[in-house]
Amino acid sequence: MISFNYNEWLDEYNDCLTLFEMFGDEHYLLEATEVLHSLKAVLRRIDHNTKLTQCINNDVCRNYKYILSEDF
Repeated sequence: MISFNYNEWLDEYNDCLTLFEMFGDEHYLLEATEVLHSLKAVLRRIDHNTKLTQCINNDVCRNYKYILSEDF
């Protein structure tokens, strides 16, 4: 399992949105959007790695890989 602390990212996102609401500066909104996109990308990678690990540990997947390796 990959260790990941998402609280810091969410804090930064919330801070940027609060600053945008207070001052109306588009820079804060763009920064909040960037933080959110980065967080989603990391979560997608974690999900992909989890699925890959499950596939590696699955007997059916291992047998399929073994069959493919015999052809080469």
